[in-house]
Parts: sequence; structure tokens; C-alpha cells
Amino acid sequence: MTSLSSFSSCSDGESGIEQCPVNTNTTIPCDVYSLVVSEAISNKSLDCSKKLRKEPFPANAPNHLKNYFSTYDLILEAVSEYKTSDPAPLKNVASLSIETSSIWTCPLGKHILIAVTPLGNYDAHKTWLNTTVQGYKIEGLSTEKDKAVNIGKWLSPFWVFGDDYIKEFRIDAEGCGVRDEGDPLTNLNALVRVYRKDDYELYFKIPPFKKIKRSRAGSVDAKGNKVISQSESLERGGQMQSESSSVRTVNKKEHTDYTTETLGAKDGAGYTTLSESSGKKKNNDYVAESEKYQEGRGSVTVNDSTDEGEEFLFELERQDEIKPTVSLKRNGSEVNFTKAINDIVNLQYTLMQAWNDIKEWVPKIGWSAELEISLMVGTVSGKWGYRVGNLHGPRFVAVERYVDIFFNMDVVTYKASVMFGVDFGSFDVLDWFGVGKTEIILKVEGSISGGASVSDTIKTNGQQGFTGNDSEVKGNSSVDLFVQGRVMVVGYGYEAKGGVTGGLKFEGKLTADFDNPPAVDGKFFFEETKIYARFYDAVEGERSKQYERIVFKRKNIWTGKIPNTSQNT
Repeated sequence: MTSLSSFSSCSDGESGIEQCPVNTNTTIPCDVYSLVVSEAISNKSLDCSKKLRKEPFPANAPNHLKNYFSTYDLILEAVSEYKTSDPAPLKNVASLSIETSSIWTCPLGKHILIAVTPLGNYDAHKTWLNTTVQGYKIEGLSTEKDKAVNIGKWLSPFWVFGDDYIKEFRIDAEGCGVRDEGDPLTNLNALVRVYRKDDYELYFKIPPFKKIKRSRAGSVDAKGNKVISQSESLERGGQMQSESSSVRTVNKKEHTDYTTETLGAKDGAGYTTLSESSGKKKNNDYVAESEKYQEGRGSVTVNDSTDEGEEFLFELERQDEIKPTVSLKRNGSEVNFTKAINDIVNLQYTLMQAWNDIKEWVPKIGWSAELEISLMVGTVSGKWGYRVGNLHGPRFVAVERYVDIFFNMDVVTYKASVMFGVDFGSFDVLDWFGVGKTEIILKVEGSISGGASVSDTIKTNGQQGFTGNDSEVKGNSSVDLFVQGRVMVVGYGYEAKGGVTGGLKFEGKLTADFDNPPAVDGKFFFEETKIYARFYDAVEGERSKQYERIVFKRKNIWTGKIPNTSQNT
């Protein structure tokens, strides 16, 4: 390697390095004649024998490269694997070859000089006194986040399309800039931009969660641990279909306060249980996770806990064939994605809690309700990442971002079975009965059901952006609530019959861009809900007009993204 400290700045001002020794050569021919830059993985190559940076940018140049053409003769983009939590050696690392040719030989033995300069805090500056450099390796840019395991947040950790994940290198080929004839070049250069090789394949399917039972309990043991629990579960035909529980353990003397959330669901032929604890244990941060798949007599358990030194422990009783409902592959290797299920089930729990909150807002007469809700029942499948595409020209080779993900699912389905009484004794109703004051209680019973679905493909068109990234999530709602009652007024009996308009509704859009992975922006709300009824005198056949009363004004239950872990209720 040749030190650059002995060179002066005798260049034309466009080079990134110093070219000539203090004793400048001005008479003996020595100049760079051509530059060729190649990348082995993509098998792409660019070359030049004049300063193309003085020319207009190519007509077919992509927008993200146009500002570079006034500084560089050539622009080559490539993809390269990068270090993650996977210990396997990298296989597809970008490999550069740099070839130059010269006019004569430098009389001072200082040229042709090749330099590779990183334009960020990665890799090292290197120089060669040679006409050829072969097999110069550049790994993709790795971050600490890439080494994390099963970090949840849906697709966000794997949706890395920003410029923060690109390495850039300047390549210079230098000569003295002396020729017998013609204009000297002194310097030819190129910009190499290396993207992370990110080719993801996703298959995602989650089973629905069904009817839920609730229970609450509390106790204090001999050690002073106060335990408060809440659980929900469903059995069908003697087999567990779904479960969830929340257990909080508090011991002020030992500085302990942590909560354990457990969630389970029927998973194909088996049953999957996920458990997550977080908080303080003996004044130390405490986090624990476990996942268990049970099929027949066999089971697979995965545990991760701060008590276990943050190591994964595998416990195999008998290995059965496991049919995963979630598969995410990065560059062909499976990525642990089970927390995505947690994210979705946690959201389901949030929606359930939001539903519970409306009990403070409903009529106070005999309220009872049961809600069934499921999220993202169906499939999501597709691919996304970076690739060296067909967009190239004599001066450039461009990498394209691609997304092709198909959604075919019920984003949300719900059924609320409700029963409550409402005082229908408004002034106009009492006037029809000809009384000044009496209690008229009507019973409302039935169900409100509905959902929202989407079937669409989110795709990109090269570097130009997304197509189909703002698809409506089509919602529907059915109100099957019936109003009935019997009213006694001055010895006469009247039957009341009616119904309800309004109910629950979900509205949303499926959105995505290069900064945000696909998700449904939506809201779950009560429409303005009205009760209507007529009164009948069964003896004399008298019938009132239809009366209406607003029971629920419009109320938002939940607004946010599905799936996402930062919802606002």
C-alpha cells in the first residue's frame, strides 16, 4: 500500500485524492486511460475512457441517482449480505474488480494509483499502486437491531428501505496527467453504492379466537406475594380452543412487581401457548418469554428469560411434525417471527378492553354483553427486498426496491351479543298513553355483528413507488336487536315491538410505503344507535305511531393500525 502523504494536490481539483509527488512530472507521459468497475454477484460492469461527469445525466437515469452524475463518471449499485443473529457465514458478499489502463509508465513509480474511499463510518480507506484490483469485498451495513431475535413490532424490523442502510464508496484512478497529445485526464472515478441483500418471503396465517369467558381472583401467600389474576378461556368438545390470562405478582418488601400474560390458541392439529412476563423481580429488571406447541403427546417448548442468562432453552419430549402458521425467511433462512402473533393477540386484547370500557357508557338497566372478536384471519404472502434489476445504462447500474405482497383476509370480525333494558318513557310516548308519568321499560336483546375484509396486492414499480397501496378495507355491519315489552297503563296492557338502527362498525385502509410496512389504518366505533318501537292494544287494536330514541351517540372504541403495537384507545 502506498502512502498518500508524499503527494501534492496537482490534480484538476475533481479528484478525491492527491496525485503527484512534490517533484511534479510535467514532461514524461503518465496518465490514466480507462477505468472499468465490475461486481461479481450481479455480473454487472461499467467502463469509461473520458470524464463523463461533465456530460448531462442519462435520460433513463432513476431519480435517486440523478444528483450524482455531475460528480462521478460511473455509478454502480450492488447488493450484499450483512451480519445478523444468524451465525452462518455470509455467502453472497459484493465483490468488486477495478481495472485501469495507463498511458506509458509513471517515471516516478507513483501511478497508476487506485483508491477506494468509504463515504461513511464503515470499512477503511485503501490504495493500490497497480492497474488491477480483484475481489474487493464489501459487506452490507449491519446494525445492532439486525442481531436481535424475535423482537416483534410486526414487519417494522424487516422493512429497511431507507438510505441509512446503504454503504457508499468513491473509487479513484489517478495518473500524473501528462500526454504527448490530447487532453490529459489525471483522474477517472466511480461511485459504488452497496445495499443490504434483503430478500424476504412471508407466509402468515392466524386462526380465529372464539367466544371468551372471564374470571377474576386475588390472593396473598405466606411470603407476602400478592397475586391478582384475570383469565379468559374457551373449551369446545372437551378441548381447549383458546385462553388468555394476566397474573400480577407484587411484593413490596422484595421490590417485586411483574405481570405474566399468557395467550393460547388452537393451531391446526395442535395448540400453541405463548407467555410473556415483564417488570421488576427483587429490584432487577425481569423479562421472561415462553412458547409451547402441543400436538398429541408431543410438545416443543422455547424459553427465554433474564433468569436464564438470556439464553434459549429447547425442551423436546417428542418431535412431531409442526405445521407453522407463520413463516418469515430472510435470504432463504427462517427468521423467528412468533412475536408477530403476540402483537396481533395483544391488539385483540386491547380491543376487548376497549369494549369493556363502554359498559360505563351504556344504559344502567340490566346490562349484559359478550363479545367475540378475531383479527387477521386469512393469509398474507409475498416478497420484498432489494435486487439489481434491469435498470441500467452505459454510466450506471441501479438497484431497485421491490414489494409484492398479497392480502386475502378478514381484517376484523366481531359479534356482540347484548341485552339491556331502556326507559322509553319520553314525553311524547306518555302523551299517547294519556298519562303524566309512568315507567315504560323495554327490553333490547340480540346481536350486532360485522367485520371488514381486504383482498388486494401491494406492489412496487421499480424505484418509482407503490401501486395499490391505499386499498379500502370494506366493512359490513348487521344489527339483529329486537325491542319488546309490555306496558300496563290504567289497567290496560300494551305490547311494544321494535328494533334498533346503528351499531358497531369498522372502517380502514390498507396502506404501505418505503418507510412503513403494510398495515391497516382503521377505527372501530359505535354509530349513533337508535331504538324504535310501536305500542299495540291487543284488545281494541289501537296502534301508536313509531317512536324513536337515541340510546348511544357515536363513540370511538379504538383507532390505530392492524397489526401494530402502538395503538391508541
